Amino acid sequence: MKKNFLTSAVLLIVMAFGVLPVMAQSHQIEYPTLDPEDEQQVLNICELMKTDPEEADENVMKMVRRSRDKEGITAMGRLFLEKGVYPYAKLCADKVYELDAQYVPGLMLAGDVCIMRKDWGSAGQKFDEALMVDSTLTEPILKNVQVYKNINPIYAKEMLQRLKRMDPSNVEADRQLGDISYSMDEYKDAVAAYGSYYAKTQEPDINAVKNYALSLYATQDFPKALEIANIVLAKEPKDINMRRMKFYNLYETKDYQGAAAAMDYFNAGEYPDTLYNYRDYNYRGLTLEQTKDYGGALEAYNKAIKLNPGAVAVYKSLSSIYGKMGMYDESVTSYKTYVDSLGSRCDLVELFGLGRAYYNAITQGTDSVKKVGYLAEGDKVFAKIMADAPTSTLGPLWRARINNVLNATTPNDSVLAYYGETLKRLEGKDDPSTKAEALNYHAWYALQKDDEANATKYCDEILAIDPTNQMATQIKAYFKAKASLQ
Repeated sequence: MKKNFLTSAVLLIVMAFGVLPVMAQSHQIEYPTLDPEDEQQVLNICELMKTDPEEADENVMKMVRRSRDKEGITAMGRLFLEKGVYPYAKLCADKVYELDAQYVPGLMLAGDVCIMRKDWGSAGQKFDEALMVDSTLTEPILKNVQVYKNINPIYAKEMLQRLKRMDPSNVEADRQLGDISYSMDEYKDAVAAYGSYYAKTQEPDINAVKNYALSLYATQDFPKALEIANIVLAKEPKDINMRRMKFYNLYETKDYQGAAAAMDYFNAGEYPDTLYNYRDYNYRGLTLEQTKDYGGALEAYNKAIKLNPGAVAVYKSLSSIYGKMGMYDESVTSYKTYVDSLGSRCDLVELFGLGRAYYNAITQGTDSVKKVGYLAEGDKVFAKIMADAPTSTLGPLWRARINNVLNATTPNDSVLAYYGETLKRLEGKDDPSTKAEALNYHAWYALQKDDEANATKYCDEILAIDPTNQMATQIKAYFKAKASLQ
């Protein structure tokens, strides 16, 4: 095997620097054929092996000795190979190599004999030798791809790319490039290769088309993935992978009613339970949530988690559905699990979602003791956002909101400070609704402190944004009426 890889490395270097001749198109190998008499004799030997192996051996040796030309022996070897008679095929391959180590049909025979016994390293070596004789040959390149795609896929891709440079129209190279890229999870490359193959082929290989649909989904080309999945389903309507592709991609293209109909592959008894994966149930939950079947969505999400506890995004979906069902404690717990599972991958957007879950539990939940704890935890979340995003208003704005929830009738200096920071961060930004909210609190706070000057100032700023603001109008009317009584 080591020698084989060295040979492969040498070939790659030679090809890269253009030492081997590069022609406009790849070449095909012309194999020799047997005359009818010799062909019949080979077939007789294949039958004789079953009853008298020793006589069969003797007859083969006579044929090889009698036919000293490499062409005849190669043709004999290929027929033995076709009939699955490994010892005689190898005997012919070894004899041809002895006669001419650079005879390409003989090298191909030797490589195919090695494949027959699954000696991949030796097979690759023989195909490499054929390419050293003529680097433009199509068949040894494709044979090498067969040999290397599982043990050295990078080298196999290099070989196919070489073939594509020689023959851009070679559809088999496109298919093989797609297969290898798909197996390596290089879905963008797989889409490019399969797309070229699919466009050029009248009757494409059905497995390649299926992989094409899956690769399109992986690269988030959902409309095209849906199109290809439907084409496959027209031929194989019960293929579960393509049915889930239709379902997933209908959801991703926001055709929720279509997705709900495409969930029919969940029909009881149609497939064994073991064929369903967590994504099936996650998409089922997402679809049922869109159609407001919250109980069904909750059941589906829990099934997804059971099948794959590491599918962290499902915990976020669980939090959403619990919130819609009024189960705010469970919503917080699920979102906290989601954030904790993300670890260092949790960005401020996801963290903000946790803060909102705490806020919703405080404003809409019923347990007053838990609300105090949720306030403290939510404030920590928004404090981190405030520190880590120093130009964003989200941190201070939501710190103000969450700290004002439990006692909104009492002026709170901390809430005032957070709204003040919000106004500072709003300078030069066009966000009138947030600015009005912050000014409203400042005006109300000044009213509670009987600070007419500041209350009037803030009310004027509010009315400049929203001339119909009732609170600002009422505060100004209050101080005006108070002044008239003095």
